[in-house]
Amino acid sequence: MTQLVETTRIVDRVFASLRDAILSGEMPPHTPLSVPELSRQLNVSRSPVREAVLQLVASGLAVEHARKGCFVTKIELSDLIEIHDMRSALEALAVSLVHEVPSTLVKKLNEQIKHQETALAHQDWRAFTVADRFFHECFHESCGNGRLKSTLANLRLHMEIALLEVAQSPDLMENSIKEHKQIVASLVENTPEVAAEVMRNHICSTRNRIWDRLQHESLAEETQQ
Repeated sequence: MTQLVETTRIVDRVFASLRDAILSGEMPPHTPLSVPELSRQLNVSRSPVREAVLQLVASGLAVEHARKGCFVTKIELSDLIEIHDMRSALEALAVSLVHEVPSTLVKKLNEQIKHQETALAHQDWRAFTVADRFFHECFHESCGNGRLKSTLANLRLHMEIALLEVAQSPDLMENSIKEHKQIVASLVENTPEVAAEVMRNHICSTRNRIWDRLQHESLAEETQQ
């Protein structure tokens, strides 16, 4: 992790640095979040680090064990399926609330699709995931519902942790790009309600692809035993 220089908003920067380290896999599940050690690594005082770790716990990225401290959370693969079930409804709702579709929104969506295509070409899963997150956040920012945006943000964080383990697949990346293009086309050519249904189908398709992969991996493990 890169050392930080203290500012009045250092807590936010510490949280962002720790969050990114978790989502990138630099800090895998069960990694201890020692305030003294993180303070040393980031070159900041312990107080903002302590507060940032508590924010990680509140967001579900870390868990606290009595008398043992805080650790990076482990998102079970079954949780990933539940998360997608929730997102299929909530992401569709976010799209349906975008009643006006400014050209700037379409431009931002297409930019993220281009970033995904570049990431696919370089087999850069992390860059692909970031572009995917920004694609969906374009709708979160435009839906005008703060609680919905917050809920989706937390679900997304949990999803990215689990996807590090199971979904680094070129096929998944290709299908995601194709479906993102369908969402944008539907948004431009039809109503938000129609685009919302395309979004719902996209999330459900992703869920099913992940489930099929998990089943395949489980069968392969049983065969090897």
